[in-house]
Amino acid sequence: MLDHEYTTKEIFQNNFFQDWRKEMTSEERKKIKHLEKCDFKEMHKYFVDKNEARKALPKEEKQKLYSLLGIVTGLRIETSLLKIASDCFIITGSWELPST
Repeated sequence: MLDHEYTTKEIFQNNFFQDWRKEMTSEERKKIKHLEKCDFKEMHKYFVDKNEARKALPKEEKQKLYSLLGIVTGLRIETSLLKIASDCFIITGSWELPST
């Protein structure tokens, strides 16, 4: 996050700070007045570490993370198998009914 080129640009920083202030509580708004006084290094390290841990996962675990699930008429299915037409759902691929 911090090492991207756009984070150094003033317009990005202004837009980010304006959007962030909308999400702050009134107490946070009183304390946090200037973005340049904020230190995001600890948060950046957390996300870098989390990303590295995700990259180190076995292939099967990565597949589980990227295979989102959805519920269609009470059935849990992978959204990668789901296509939406204008008036109906079309389920392609193979999937199993949940055991009851």
